[in-house]
Amino acid sequence: MNYRIEKKIGSLSENNLIAYFAQMSRNSKASTLWATYSMLKTTLNLNDNVDISRYLKLRAFLKKKSLGYQAKKSRVLEMEHIEKFLLEAPDDDFLSTKVALVFGVAGACGRQELVRLKVTDIVDMNDKLLITLPATRGERTRSFLITKHLDFYRKYTAARPPDMDSPRFFFKYAGGRSYRQVIGIHKFGKMPQVIAKFLKLPNAIEYTGHCLRRTSGALLANSKKRFLEVL
Repeated sequence: MNYRIEKKIGSLSENNLIAYFAQMSRNSKASTLWATYSMLKTTLNLNDNVDISRYLKLRAFLKKKSLGYQAKKSRVLEMEHIEKFLLEAPDDDFLSTKVALVFGVAGACGRQELVRLKVTDIVDMNDKLLITLPATRGERTRSFLITKHLDFYRKYTAARPPDMDSPRFFFKYAGGRSYRQVIGIHKFGKMPQVIAKFLKLPNAIEYTGHCLRRTSGALLANSKKRFLEVL
């Protein structure tokens, strides 16, 4: 930790960590503070055998900094954006992103759900795909169907490295080549920005990791609205 070296801090006491987060809070949002806390909690526990989850004053400080904070909601993609990206983006560079987009919007999937998805969670039923998402903390196992753009899934599946040693479904595909490397949560989080930049949408950085789930909800709400309008 550079701060520790810069300030010549030998102890990882609660007061020293509060001072660190107090300095960080001058230029960082509450969400960044909590993300850093989570990272440090794991790192310090592993490397220094220090459990900062017991630092109650530190947690109280972070909660105080979170008061009144409202996370900025991600922008959503319109249906024409989705269709344009799927049609125009070259598969050689964007095939994995296309499949993630189709899955994420069809199933209102969060990044973690895409990360955890395994090959065995997908059943190809010729005219549709049956996807079963494993249970996550606070949520039950759920399933959904995909009936469009199956060609992207099948091309991606056919390109899967035969010696892939992970059961996870999503793997790296770039430059028309497959790699024995799974896609991580941060990569999924950046995909909406990648899509927005390809489409030259304004404020591409505002298409965050929550974009696919929010897009799914927005499209569902719009379809319900259109249905009610014709009644």
